[in-house]
Amino acid sequence: MADAGASGGEAVVVPERTGNDWSAGSESGAVELCFAVPSAGTYRIETTDIAPDQLSKSYWVYLDGAAAWLDDVEATPTFAPHLVNDRNGANPIEVDLTPGDHTLVFANREDGTTLDRVHLIQVP
Repeated sequence: MADAGASGGEAVVVPERTGNDWSAGSESGAVELCFAVPSAGTYRIETTDIAPDQLSKSYWVYLDGAAAWLDDVEATPTFAPHLVNDRNGANPIEVDLTPGDHTLVFANREDGTTLDRVHLIQVP
């Protein structure tokens, strides 16, 4: 959707009142990002998102087809940086990646959560 506050003037959102997906694995309303890692290492995933309220603030996040993380985003009315976490585990998530191609998927859990940017941060 067009959004003047987004880094490129557009962001990905599941519109409010289109439904929530409480079950990991269905990947309804998903966006898939393919990327290459130049060197092996431990990485964090940082996003820039909007979570308009306490009922619209989470995604299912998958990396390379592994089990989903339930990522809770801080409720904020404007785009803000966020490190991907797992409600039932690590905060933030740190992943060991090998050089080469990888796939990251953000799937709808709660409608209204808006994704602008995604990038990897290598942990020293």
